Amino acid sequence: MNKKLYLPLFTLVFGVSVCGQVGINTPTPKATLDVVGDAANTSKLDGVIAPRLTGDQLTAKTYTTAQTGAIVYITAAAVSPAGQTMNVTTAGYYYFDGSLWKSVGSGASTLTADNITTKIDSNTIKGLFFYMPSIALDLTQPSGVVNLYTRYTAQFGLTDTTTSTKNPAAPAAIPVLASNQLNYYITYYDKTVLSNVQVSDTGQLTYDVIGSATDATYVNIVFVQK
Repeated sequence: MNKKLYLPLFTLVFGVSVCGQVGINTPTPKATLDVVGDAANTSKLDGVIAPRLTGDQLTAKTYTTAQTGAIVYITAAAVSPAGQTMNVTTAGYYYFDGSLWKSVGSGASTLTADNITTKIDSNTIKGLFFYMPSIALDLTQPSGVVNLYTRYTAQFGLTDTTTSTKNPAAPAAIPVLASNQLNYYITYYDKTVLSNVQVSDTGQLTYDVIGSATDATYVNIVFVQK
């Protein structure tokens, strides 16, 4: 008798069609999941609540491309946003794009990462880019090799406290991107001093020295988020 009573009660709440569609509060779902509210009943609060967790709790998890499209609600920003959660800087809804968690926003919203702001125009995010921190290249040898990504993370991580400082309330380090989340560009170098300048997909710079540097010698290096 319990089974006969339970099944009709279940179908009043969940409607499952033969094609695999699920309806909540409707026996005739019109999509994979169709949730129907009770707008006329002021004693019932309509809505769908996504999983709620803090930015730090989300940071502790590692998502893969199998979770692309997942949506969560962040109740508090991550203390030190980095890696997949580098964009989790405020409370709100976020979706996973297969690589990073990104804020769910309109065309007028703004996303920030690594203290660089990028505006959303017509639902298209412009490429996030920033200049690499200043470094000194060794020009005393015929050729040189420098890992740009390592130098970038070292400076943003404030690893040398004798040459860096911050305000007391700031996080211990500046958020950084993973090496495979960046493209590396040399937008200018002095061709009277350097030649055969190349940079790898992992950010390793190689060059040959063909002349003496002057006070006007410099190299411009730009990192662009993929």
